[in-house]
Amino acid sequence: MEVSFKYIINETIEMFKKDKLPDTIIRLNEDNGKKYLPLRPVIIGGDDVTFISNGILGLYLTERFIKHAEERLITFSAGVVIIKTKYPISRTYELVESLTRRCKRIRRKKDINNSAIDFLIVTQSVSEDADTYINRVKTSMDKTLHFGPYWIGSDDERSLKAFKECVKNFHDWNRKRRTKLMELRRLILRGNEEDIGIFLTFNGLKLPIYRDYEINIFRNNTTPYFDAIDVLDFYPEELL
Repeated sequence: MEVSFKYIINETIEMFKKDKLPDTIIRLNEDNGKKYLPLRPVIIGGDDVTFISNGILGLYLTERFIKHAEERLITFSAGVVIIKTKYPISRTYELVESLTRRCKRIRRKKDINNSAIDFLIVTQSVSEDADTYINRVKTSMDKTLHFGPYWIGSDDERSLKAFKECVKNFHDWNRKRRTKLMELRRLILRGNEEDIGIFLTFNGLKLPIYRDYEINIFRNNTTPYFDAIDVLDFYPEELL
C-alpha cells in the first residue's frame, strides 16, 4: 500500500509542476518559500489506507490509488467524505469508515468483483453513520438521491466511468446555465418527476445521456443526477 501511496504523491507533484491544476482551483500553502502538498497520510498499514487531501483531489486521488493497487491484483472498497476543514477529524474518520463499510456491504450483496468508490459531501455537523445520513439527507418522496457506490473498471450503469462522463456534461451546464442547473437540483431534491419534465421542456433542456436515466430520471426510485450535480465543485474538468 505504501508503494501506491507514494505513486499518488508523485502524481500530485507532477500535476502541480505541469500546472494541470491552476491556482484558481487549488492554491498550495507556502512557508518560507516551501510549498506543501494538500495531501497527508493518516493510516497506511495492511489493507487499511486513510489519507487527507484537499477536497478537490479526494475522488481523483482515491481512484488513482486504487487503479495503481489493482496492478498487484488488489481490489478495494473506498469511502470519500468531503467536509469542512474545521470539522473534528475523529468524527470525519468514523463517517469515512461507515461509508466504506456500506460500500463493502453493497459490493458483497451485488456480487461485484470490481473495486468500488463512494462519496459524501457533508455541509453540516454529523453524528450518525453513513446509512443514517443518506436516509435523512439524501432521500425525498421515497426516492434515494444517493446513487453510489460506483464500480471502477465496470461498464454498467454504476460504473465510475459513466458517472464521470455525466459530471463532464454538467460542467457544460455549469458554465452556460448555472441558475438552471441549481433549479434542476432543487427539483430533483423534491423528487417529483413530472415537475422536472415540465422544467426541462419549458427551458428547452435535455439531461446528459446516462443509461436511459435521461428518459426516466428515477429508476428503481433512484437517480445519478443529484450526485453528479453536487460533486461539480469537487471534480474539476481537468481531473475527469
